[in-house]
Amino acid sequence: AQDTFRVYRIDRFSAVTVTDARFVRDEGFDLPGFWDARAAQFARSILRTEVTVRVSQAGARRLAYAGDRAAAQEALERADPPGADGWRTVTLPVESLDIAFGQLLALGPELEVLGPASFRARFSEAAERLRDLYR
Repeated sequence: AQDTFRVYRIDRFSAVTVTDARFVRDEGFDLPGFWDARAAQFARSILRTEVTVRVSQAGARRLAYAGDRAAAQEALERADPPGADGWRTVTLPVESLDIAFGQLLALGPELEVLGPASFRARFSEAAERLRDLYR
C-alpha cells in the first residue's frame, strides 16, 4: 500500500487551486509508520559511497551514533567477527567522504580508516595535526 502514495515537498508547490473534488481518508492508513519508512528510505538513498574501516569493540558500539544508524548496524552484521585483538573490519556506506570524515573522526582512536587511500591519508594528516597540538 505504501507504493500507492505519492509524496511531494511543500516548497515545490507553486500554486494550489481549491476544487469541489473530495476523497475518503483510508482509516487504516498509518501516517507515522508511512513517514518513518519514507524517511528511512530517503536516508539510505543518500548513502552514495563506501569506506572501509577497522573498529575496536568500543568503536563498533559507537559507530551507529556516527552516521546512519541502520546502515552502521547492517554493516556490522555483514562484517566478519572481531579478530583476536577485538577489532573488526567493516565496509560502511556513507553519504560522502567529507561528511563521513567529521562523523568518523569523532570515534578517535577506536577507528582506523583502511580505504579509500585518499580518505585514510586525510585521517593520517588529522592525527598528525592533533599530535602536534598536544605535544
